[in-house]
Formats: sequence, C-alpha cells, structure tokens
Amino acid sequence: MQKILILGMSTILGGVETYIYNLIKNIDRDMYYFDFLVVGDGVAVFHDEINSIINDGRDHFYYAPSLKKNYLKTKKWLELFYKNHRYDLIYMNTCSAARISYCEYPVKKFKTPLISHAHSGNASSKLHIISNKLYRDKLTRMSTVKLACSELAYNWIFSDEESKGIIVPNGVDLDRFKFDPIWRKKIRETLKIKDDEILVGNVGRFTIQKNQSYLLKLSKKLGDKYKIIIIGDGELKNQIIEEIKKENLENRIIILPAKNNIEKYYSAMDIFVMPSNFEGLPIAAVEAQAEGLPCIFSTNISRQTALSKNSVFLPLEDMEAWERMIENFSGLRYDGTLLIREKGSDSMQSAQLVGRIFQNINEKCNE
Repeated sequence: MQKILILGMSTILGGVETYIYNLIKNIDRDMYYFDFLVVGDGVAVFHDEINSIINDGRDHFYYAPSLKKNYLKTKKWLELFYKNHRYDLIYMNTCSAARISYCEYPVKKFKTPLISHAHSGNASSKLHIISNKLYRDKLTRMSTVKLACSELAYNWIFSDEESKGIIVPNGVDLDRFKFDPIWRKKIRETLKIKDDEILVGNVGRFTIQKNQSYLLKLSKKLGDKYKIIIIGDGELKNQIIEEIKKENLENRIIILPAKNNIEKYYSAMDIFVMPSNFEGLPIAAVEAQAEGLPCIFSTNISRQTALSKNSVFLPLEDMEAWERMIENFSGLRYDGTLLIREKGSDSMQSAQLVGRIFQNINEKCNE
C-alpha cells in the first residue's frame, strides 16, 4: 500500500479543499494510505468527513505551525515530523510555489517523490507575488510530476513550459451537482425569493482574489427584481457585510456562510457570476455549470473554465456589459450533467487520472 502525504487542506472551505475531498471519496482507497498536513491553527474542513471515509480508527490529520510566524521553530517541527513519518509520495496542492518550504526537507533528505499541483493563476498581494517568483524555479526542479488545473495556473506556479506538465480538471460529483427543482423551491422560499425575481449567485472565499465588492456595485445597476446571493467565508466577509449595510443593500444582497450542501443553493440560483481578479480554474464555476447555470466570468479567469456555451467572459471595467448580460441570460438553463462528463470534469475521472499518476511513480520507484 502506497503511503501518501497530502498538503493543501486548510480551515476555510474553498476549491482546493473541495478538490482534495472529492479525490479521497473517489480514488481506490485500498491502494493508498493517506495522511494530511495542514498549516496553521484550527480544525481543517472535511477533517471528520475524511477520517470517516478512511474509517480505520485513526486521525489522519497533522497540523504544522506557520513558517511566517516562527520560521526556526517551524523548520525544526517539520524536520522532526518527516523523520518520524516517512512517506512514499508527497502530493502538494498549492496556490503558491513558496509552499515547497513545507516539504522541501523530505524531498532533499529522503528523495521522496513530489507531485506539485497548481490551483491558482496569481496572488492577491505584492508579497505573495514576490515569494512565488522566488520559489518557482526550486519548485519546478524538485517536483517529480507537475500538475495544474489549467494552463494559467501552471504558468503561475512553474517556471518551465506548460507542455511539460499534466492538466487535471477540477472535477465535481455529478450525482450531487445536478439541478433539483424541489430544492430550488425550498431554498427560494427560505430566502424569500419570489418566483418572478432573478437570483444571481456567487460562491467563494471573501478575498481580494474573488472580488465580491464588485457585486455590490453591480447590484445598484440591476433592477429591483434582481437579488444577489454570495456564499462563503474569509477574511473580507465582515468588511463586505459592513459595506452592504452602509450602502443600504440588505434587501438586494444575501450573505451566507460556506455550505456543505452548496448544490441545493445552485439549484435556487438563476445565473452564476464570478468577477474574480484572478483564478486558476475555480471549482465553483464547474459546479455551477454542472447545475446548468448560465455563467459570467471576468476576463481574468482561465478560458478553460468555460465548459458550456452559456458561459461568457467580460472585462471588469465594463460593468454595463455585465448588467446587460445578466438581463439577457435570465431564465436560461440547460442539462449540465452530461456536458461536464463529456468535458472530463467528473470528479471520478479526475481521481482516476491522479490514481494512475500515483501508480506510475510507485512503479518507477520499485524498478
């Protein structure tokens, strides 16, 4: 049985965490023993769910201190951890090349194979941009296999050509993400959305990257029949809520925390919007298309995100175009399940691809 350490989980629900959770659900777990290294304080999302899926009576999560907060202490912690926990493979899911610092020791010391999987196409601060540039060459050299959710994400994390890596679609569970008229009715009744009102949806962390403040400005341009719902958590959430109160937009914008049953809320929406400042290939966008939602993405998002013909890309500078497109899209819906499967974005297909990569590394190591 191949013993694999996975990095990428955190305490806030997001696309990377959802991807890892889907992977564990769908991969052949009889072939692998998984542990998870989480950076920071608090309990990781899907902690209980993943331990329950593995179901061997052990806690498979380990929590490392932050290198940013105490570099020397964390370096010692990591060395001791890797000396006591030897792995056949490390699978690092990351939005920054600097994350290599958390697994550099076993790759160098024990020659542990490293799979690096890029999930973002940029960063939200100058410091993160600089740190990513500083570590790109090192990450590229140290990675046995280089994966990315899109070409944009690959070029952000790695310093060589994207043709030297493998694109792994951010797959979704198609048994879960499909339009449900019953839940549409229930959720809309709970949210007090009338039948003739249009619910514009957004799902994601409240960060500079996701740019939810754009939706506040957009709501002022839309007519009274349009309501906006934003679902997620993050460091800017309270700031957004205060802005909504200040602008008297409480009757137009609904804010909800991240949901484990998010598929039901997609069914309640009429259109999905993502005005991000940058992305790799957002899994929320794939989920929305699986539910048959027409989508509007900013031009900062990878074109590989568009799986449906009912998805368009618009510049953030042209808010009137967003307004017009929302009005044109309203009421449209399609069967997204078959489409997503044909595009290879089923979570089972993604898990099978990653499983084959795990096996190839194992076979090479045993030659």
